[in-house]
Amino acid sequence: MRIRQPLTPVMAAILAAGSASGQPVWPPPYAMIEMDAPPGTGVTPYGINGSAAMAGSLGSPNLAFVWQNGIGRYLRSVNPIYAADANDVNDSGWVVGQGGDFAGHFVPTLWIDGEPMSLGTLGGDDGEAEAVTQENSVVGIAEDADQIPWGFRWRDGQMINIGSLGVPGSFAYGANNLGQIVGHCFDPNFVGRRAFLWENGQMIDLGTLPDGYEAQALDINDLGQVVGVSIDRDARSNAFLWESGQMRSIHNPDLSRSSVPERINNRSEVVGFVPQQGQAHAFIWNETDGMRLIEDLIPPNHGLKIQIGRDINDEGQIALETYRGPNQQGIFVGALVTPVHPTMTLADPTPGRAGTNNTLRLTGVTPGATVRFYYSLRGGGTLIPGCASRVNALQLAKPIWIATAAADGNGEASITRTVPRIARGQTILFQAVVQGECAISQLVVWRFE
Repeated sequence: MRIRQPLTPVMAAILAAGSASGQPVWPPPYAMIEMDAPPGTGVTPYGINGSAAMAGSLGSPNLAFVWQNGIGRYLRSVNPIYAADANDVNDSGWVVGQGGDFAGHFVPTLWIDGEPMSLGTLGGDDGEAEAVTQENSVVGIAEDADQIPWGFRWRDGQMINIGSLGVPGSFAYGANNLGQIVGHCFDPNFVGRRAFLWENGQMIDLGTLPDGYEAQALDINDLGQVVGVSIDRDARSNAFLWESGQMRSIHNPDLSRSSVPERINNRSEVVGFVPQQGQAHAFIWNETDGMRLIEDLIPPNHGLKIQIGRDINDEGQIALETYRGPNQQGIFVGALVTPVHPTMTLADPTPGRAGTNNTLRLTGVTPGATVRFYYSLRGGGTLIPGCASRVNALQLAKPIWIATAAADGNGEASITRTVPRIARGQTILFQAVVQGECAISQLVVWRFE
């Protein structure tokens, strides 16, 4: 059982399929690289580290995994006959989540170099690790002897109960490298959930937005910025950012009536989701652009439903939950959304008609460099061999090589090829790359006449 879930009022609104209706940004600033999974199974990433290693869960059977540079590795429970889920990974490669033990319980679990270790509980049976910091502190939820769940911090082999604001029980979801922990517990007057910040043994109530009834804190960065949701009496959940004692809304009412953040990085970028037309849609928020749908920032024709932004690292790379299918009963597909940095300019195909020769012309190339030209019918992303994903990635899914050309002394390269008549009316995506430099052009999308 996964303990950490978005708040019930929000999930209740996400029942039927729908489509986003934002404003696409062009050229799209991200590539979206799908994670491979065995046929018929779904894969969902929940955490990402600074090297774009993602940790998460594979469905049917339920296995924890780590994925990096296109390669996945599965993680077993302490007792390998039981399922496992991974929630987070730090830059040291420590993975945390939940797995089965030899007593038949599901307990907070830490994987180091792929080897599982039970972190124990607070005297009860079950629990789950939610996050791991760069300082190798782990936070999560563990039961006591009365089966009451409590937020915990585990460090150097010792687990402590971080307490509550009065009513027994608490839930710890996020932590930073300054020793601060956030989550929620219950109001002493039984009013509802209260978002908290814990530090040095002291827990404070973060309050709610002005129209809020209850709140839940979900993550904190090293700037002390907390993100979470404040819920009003009409069950609307609004994403908030709390810092220096002040809580403010980061919700965009033009996108949805509700919003739920998942994680915040040290660049103050937030990812999460909004319900729109009965379906979850992933968002990214920053101070400059506000809240935008990730769907509007990635290449077109990818064929996936973009559902939840689960985590974001300090490079701006996002662990994304998507799915493929006619509705939310489809196959879950994890993806890495990574910023792209085009330095070359690719012109539209000339003359842009099918059944004749067309030229692709590229400028801004290093003179003498070898350029590879690609096309695809689908947008998305592909790793460039020898290039780190944080540097650049192609914005094409399953790219097909067209030809190679050398740039002249003016930094220009071009190819001419016949476009078959069957391409008339089709939309085709083009991009060029200098592989040795990890340099790419912007994406070109063209519908042939």
